[in-house]
Amino acid sequence: MDFIYDLIGRFHPLIVHLPIGFIIIGLMLDFCFRDKTEFSPVLRFVFLWAFITSFFSIITGYLQYEREGFAWENVKSHFIMGIVSMVFCLFFFLNLKYEKFKIIPKNVLFVLLAFSLLITGHLGGTITHGSYHLTEPLPTGLKEVLGLESNYKLIELDPDNYKNANFYVDVIQPIFNQKCVSCHNDKKSKGGLNMINFNSIMTGGENGPVIYINNSLESEIYKRITLPLLDRYHMPPKSKIQPTQDEINLIKLWINNSASQNTLIKDLPIPKKLLASFFPNKPNGIFPINNIPFVKNEILSELRQKGFVVTRIFESSPFLKVSCINNPDFKDNSITELKKIEKNIVELDLSKTQITDNVFDHIVTFNNLTILKLNETNITGLMIDKLSVLPNLKKLSLINTSFDFNYISKFYDFPNLNMVNIYDYEELKLKALNLPDSLKSIFNIGRLKLNKVKTDSIIYPFKVYGE
Repeated sequence: MDFIYDLIGRFHPLIVHLPIGFIIIGLMLDFCFRDKTEFSPVLRFVFLWAFITSFFSIITGYLQYEREGFAWENVKSHFIMGIVSMVFCLFFFLNLKYEKFKIIPKNVLFVLLAFSLLITGHLGGTITHGSYHLTEPLPTGLKEVLGLESNYKLIELDPDNYKNANFYVDVIQPIFNQKCVSCHNDKKSKGGLNMINFNSIMTGGENGPVIYINNSLESEIYKRITLPLLDRYHMPPKSKIQPTQDEINLIKLWINNSASQNTLIKDLPIPKKLLASFFPNKPNGIFPINNIPFVKNEILSELRQKGFVVTRIFESSPFLKVSCINNPDFKDNSITELKKIEKNIVELDLSKTQITDNVFDHIVTFNNLTILKLNETNITGLMIDKLSVLPNLKKLSLINTSFDFNYISKFYDFPNLNMVNIYDYEELKLKALNLPDSLKSIFNIGRLKLNKVKTDSIIYPFKVYGE
């Protein structure tokens, strides 16, 4: 017969709304018609039933606590405040019916009952939805302004050492902590699922496992987060913070690669761009952070008169972008014109110029160079390995060049290179490259064709910062 107690306890979420409705109606009637005695019988009726339904709510709530394994410390305050609210309902009824109970001013009862109802409801919501159920929907910035504690912990990876991070511990579990744990934890486990650690996730929920190793399409976690937002089974609920597309892709990648607890990022085929949002934001973006002197405006003006397009990466930065788009006759030795600002150049565009591989002998001293564009030039790659000494070089473009793919292995020793654009290459030869899995994500190889438009040949005037 124990199932009878289980069944009665399950009615608590239904019955608990009855006293709430009676109390709110009663308080509203008392506030609006306090001086009209003809409404007294109605008020007595309302508060009597508020007391009766409160009593049954407490009984069903206690049975639910007893039968469903809630911890007493989690429900104690809610239970006590429920009893307090029930007592105030009784006092309100007696105050309306008997003169001897009018010793307690009705205004005092009104305030006490209103506050006890709010507190009881909030504590109940905390049990059901977690301690952050009211503040969780607020934007993170607003929480900080209001001084509210946020359970949204920023995931940060060291961009210089991220490959040695544990993929599950440093990426996957923090994503679950942000997006899932508020509903699936020790105190509250919707569907019987707890997601606070690896073992509890692998245990699954009431309907069985939620992770099928190497099969994301059959894994309940992945299926739920990829359902349409308005689907009733979509998780997390639409009122909560949703995972980004990159985070969804990372969860999929984790499941499809054995859902391991101990694998490092470097051991998995994870494109760096999927992790980019976890790298700390820097004022200079991908460019280095060095304290170097600003280039004098006289030098910049002189270079511009010679046809160089020179701009700062942003107003307060000493770093420069340089393009030779107006110098189609630019040759290897012409790079010496830029020696005066070599420490300040972080982006250099030598596309459509007359340079050859010999230009690398001059570029190797541009220590802060981060982006180098060599598109539509005669670069073959014979001496491309000389650029490996540049500590900050991250992006290199060799689109429509004479690059020989026999030299592609020279890129393997570049310390920080994360993108190489090489298009217009025969598909059959691509298969013979045998790029290492760990490097495939940095090479953009294949066929790319962009139709030229009139504005491609227009150079717009610009304002030089500081002049």
